[in-house]
Amino acid sequence: MEPYASAVVTTNGTEPQNPLIPTNTNEVGGGKVLDLIFEGLVYYDEKGAVHNGAAESIDTTDSQNYTIKIKPGLKFSNGEPLTAKSFVDAWQYGALLKNAQLSSYFFEPIEGFSYEKDSPLTGLKVVPNETYAGDRKPAAIFQSFTFPKSMPHFQGEEGKLRRAALSYAINRDEITKVIFQGTRTPASDFTSPVIDGWSKDVPGNQVLTYDPAKAKEYWAKADAISKWDGTFKLAYNSDGDYSNPEVDALLKKVAATTDKEAQKADYAKVQEILFADLPAIPLWCSNVVGVKLGWLKPTVGGTLFQAIVRGEAPTVVSLTTVLVLVYIFANLLVDLLYAVLDPRILYEN
Repeated sequence: MEPYASAVVTTNGTEPQNPLIPTNTNEVGGGKVLDLIFEGLVYYDEKGAVHNGAAESIDTTDSQNYTIKIKPGLKFSNGEPLTAKSFVDAWQYGALLKNAQLSSYFFEPIEGFSYEKDSPLTGLKVVPNETYAGDRKPAAIFQSFTFPKSMPHFQGEEGKLRRAALSYAINRDEITKVIFQGTRTPASDFTSPVIDGWSKDVPGNQVLTYDPAKAKEYWAKADAISKWDGTFKLAYNSDGDYSNPEVDALLKKVAATTDKEAQKADYAKVQEILFADLPAIPLWCSNVVGVKLGWLKPTVGGTLFQAIVRGEAPTVVSLTTVLVLVYIFANLLVDLLYAVLDPRILYEN
């Protein structure tokens, strides 16, 4: 096998919205890159089972307090050791108000979190033997359209009808096959098929089927409430502000129990409510990360490509000069051979 220096890593995706800081990334483009370059505490396998990644163990007796032990011997790419303090410092940075991190809300369940002032996460602490206490729930990402509550014509009953109409108008199967070349799976709920407990039969998910007739019917019903005017624009990485007391209560109930079956049942209830409210339109889930390792043979072209990727300017200049000279001499040789191969051609001083 060729050395790793000759490997080409190719991945499909979209342009990340921000620099690759995990706590400031809340969209798929950046999230996919981060998944490829960072090891999380846990990861999902292809069947949806959760396995420890950087974590050696994650223990809890009440689903409120967690003791997480980090695997020994882990290092960052620069050789610095990865410790429990590394995680705690990163979470503290992500949670502080002054750092304005897009995903700061993930830390809301941890004691000390605040939306109004800079407040450290007092619920996190480093303890001996490379462990730390805190809360960590793995998550899968799916792509969707999200609608802010203040968006004109998308509020109240009119808004529910218009969102349903748009959902029925989307041919997810064709898009995932033709545009994404089978690298996406049409959504059937608000999660992902890799999640343990996932079901394709969530009540209300028929709104995710492609049905142009129903799309027109629902849009007409919305127009009967308030005639559509203006334009409809889609913005990349648009955040919503959905909240439902019943959903919030169910999620708190889930967080307070260790009974996996009870959690799945409550999550299913949450999904039913989400399909009734439809604050976002599920589109599809990724079924590959699109990574391909191609081993290059040791050629001048391959070496030049790797030098460009690594930003090795001296190597790029040297190899480019060599290739230009080869091209010039090849053309000169061809010109000289013309006189030998074709007597009609004469060169004069």
